[in-house]
Amino acid sequence: MQPYRLALDLGTNSLGWCVLDLDRSDPPRPKGIRRMGVRIFTDGRNPQDKNSLAVARRIARQMRRRRDRTLVRRARLMAALIRFGLMPGDRAARKALERLDPFALRARGLTERLEPQEIGRALFHINQRRGFKAMRGTGDAEEAGKIRSGIDRLDVQMAEAGTPTLGAFFAWLRANGRSVRARLVGRGAKAEYPFYPARPMLEAEFDALWAAQARHHPELLTEEARTTLRHRIFHQRPLKPPQVGKCSLIPEDERAPRALPSAQRFRLYTELANLRIIMPDRSEWPLTVEQRDTILRAARAKPTKKAIGFKDIRKVLKLGSDVEFSTNPPAGRNWRPTRPRPCWPTRSASACAGRG
Repeated sequence: MQPYRLALDLGTNSLGWCVLDLDRSDPPRPKGIRRMGVRIFTDGRNPQDKNSLAVARRIARQMRRRRDRTLVRRARLMAALIRFGLMPGDRAARKALERLDPFALRARGLTERLEPQEIGRALFHINQRRGFKAMRGTGDAEEAGKIRSGIDRLDVQMAEAGTPTLGAFFAWLRANGRSVRARLVGRGAKAEYPFYPARPMLEAEFDALWAAQARHHPELLTEEARTTLRHRIFHQRPLKPPQVGKCSLIPEDERAPRALPSAQRFRLYTELANLRIIMPDRSEWPLTVEQRDTILRAARAKPTKKAIGFKDIRKVLKLGSDVEFSTNPPAGRNWRPTRPRPCWPTRSASACAGRG
């Protein structure tokens, strides 16, 4: 059989191949091309905006999961309210309770006695809109900033209106003919939320409403009922810790996360060790240990969100403006030393610093 060699060229959206005939020398050498070709396929991205085709599917899947979890939480809460006697078991009777104004019940419940089913109606309404809870990676930073500003405005407005809880504030808004929905006002960068409810506000209202009504219904509003209902209303599944992978040198150990302080120091010293000073005569010199320590002290003296530029490095090292560096970034960018950030602990202290 004629010996041959298969050569492959792997690309992002193509696969090139070539079959070479070999002679019978030792080692064998190519002597001709038998066949060759290329296969082109889609790279899995939208040709217009270059985004992955999986983005739309992922967003739709997240929406379905969020909706399913909301329905499950609502059904479990309703079952608990029925079990503790705060909601009727008959579906038609529960439907009739929808005619009650939940905001008025939430406001009255702080000072007046409510019927058990009215308490259940107020608690069920709190579950419907639980407020914003900040999580890691909340999405759009600009949107998150608008939400935080809206929360601050809501605190001020509640203090000015003299309302102790969010439900009482919303009842006050309705009494004055104003909307209780948190919607953006304005357009573009000037858009803002007049107010935005936060999860702690709803949790505080639940505790205040329960404490006020427990004096009137001690046999119904027990500690077991409070713990169960509070958990079913405000429970939110915890975030999964990010996977950092296995160490390439010690496969049985996990890598150290990039945000681990020791890994951050390793990256800092590696960057400085690779940095070269380029003199006007184009000769290159590595940094001395004293120069590296001087740069580190200058970098750490900067505020957290500030970067130290090569102009600053020249200044602290007392170098001339004609001196360059081997890793000069594009115009307008500065060298930013990596700083320690909160991280997930590793399983082993011997894990290697690597990409988390």
